[in-house]
Amino acid sequence: MAIEETPEASRPERVLATMVAVAVGLSVLCFFGVMLAGPLGYSLNSQFGYFITAFPLVGLPLGFLLLLSLLIVNGLRRKRSSNTVAR
Repeated sequence: MAIEETPEASRPERVLATMVAVAVGLSVLCFFGVMLAGPLGYSLNSQFGYFITAFPLVGLPLGFLLLLSLLIVNGLRRKRSSNTVAR
């Protein structure tokens, strides 16, 4: 039984994976910041507060779209590599 070698991730895949992690990670941090601001007595009535409040509304859908594009790029790479091996 031959062991298949997993090809290393390409640069676009690594960049997309990093972008997904950053977008979702910052969105989650902002979400927890909004959740904790009230009980800790902080007001989000400044420009920074509005940014903290609005970022998850943009960051989470962006992270989802980036994740979909990562899956497409990964699928295309796997398809391309399986076509070259089969020849």
